[in-house]
Amino acid sequence: MRNLFFIIIIVILLAMPLVSLFRKRLKRSIKFTIIICSIMFAVVAFLQWTFPTWNYPKTTGVYKAVSVNCYYIDYNRFEPYKNNDSNRWLNVTIWYPEHYFGDEHTCPLIVFSHGSFGVKESNVSLYRELASHGYIVCALDHTYQCLVTTNADGQKIYMDKRYCNQLLRASDKSEESRAKLCELFTEWMNIRMGDIDFIIDTIKARSSVNDSSDNGIYLLTNISKIGVMGHSMGGAAALGIGRTRTDIGGIIALEAPFMYDVQGIREGGFVFNSEPYPVPLLSVYTDSSWGIIADSPQYAQNYMILNDLSDITEDIYIKGAGHMTLTDLVYSMPTLCLIFGQDLFFDVDEYVRITMDRYIDFFDRYLKEK
Repeated sequence: MRNLFFIIIIVILLAMPLVSLFRKRLKRSIKFTIIICSIMFAVVAFLQWTFPTWNYPKTTGVYKAVSVNCYYIDYNRFEPYKNNDSNRWLNVTIWYPEHYFGDEHTCPLIVFSHGSFGVKESNVSLYRELASHGYIVCALDHTYQCLVTTNADGQKIYMDKRYCNQLLRASDKSEESRAKLCELFTEWMNIRMGDIDFIIDTIKARSSVNDSSDNGIYLLTNISKIGVMGHSMGGAAALGIGRTRTDIGGIIALEAPFMYDVQGIREGGFVFNSEPYPVPLLSVYTDSSWGIIADSPQYAQNYMILNDLSDITEDIYIKGAGHMTLTDLVYSMPTLCLIFGQDLFFDVDEYVRITMDRYIDFFDRYLKEK
């Protein structure tokens, strides 16, 4: 209803100058004033609609969610987007329950990977909600694969141009483009999954030696209970981690294809890993993919799992949502969500309530109850 309200207001404001032009009895100065004022108010209304003032939804857990920023350097990997033998570094924010009153090492760890053009702040409302229920949530910027991040000196580091061009030119419409896409999937997943592996291994190592740094988060982390979650390409990386690690208890993929599972191309599509998915999985879809999932080459594996009989794979279809609805842009830039397929009358509050409950229920079942 909020979208409809602003559209009506903007239309009325823009219509007022047109009406005044046809009112012959109005003085020219009055017409000019009406036109200027109407346009100014329309611009203000549009900006308020596009960039609204908003607050994160109130968390429902018993804990207050707080965060700490960390900076990790992987001395076992060189930076793939640089040719200077520098090591891969990651800017990380970890959300955790403040004044946690459980035992030490009892909070499951969840690592979140952002989308292709995203940042680690893409789903803060989700991180806060999970932390309020007793989870440690680590959100990372995939350096040079995120829109912008910050290095150890506080300098802003932007997305790599080559990576950006790869995304913009990627296609699965022909056999030649699919062959190229296979190579890109491998490159992207090697980097992203390498980042996630490094984050998990780092937190596990620090937790195992009772490292009390970074506000004591490692003392709270239960390294035997780990989940991975991601949006779009980040979800694809999460799906890949579910294939390669044996210490993962659950995966949530927000509208993500199985990039890691692609093993080659065939006529009209891709060849995927045919082994059953080994980890409890919750896949989330919106109108952006639901209508094409049966026919899209990239989503063939999703369609297969959607129709499997496994008791550890689950699916959610959010009718009326679009691809960006699955991020905090649903609050901060609602018009962008409309451009990416969200319905004009979509009920954001109900969507948030239902999906948050599903995410927590899923992780509780696989990371807490066993």
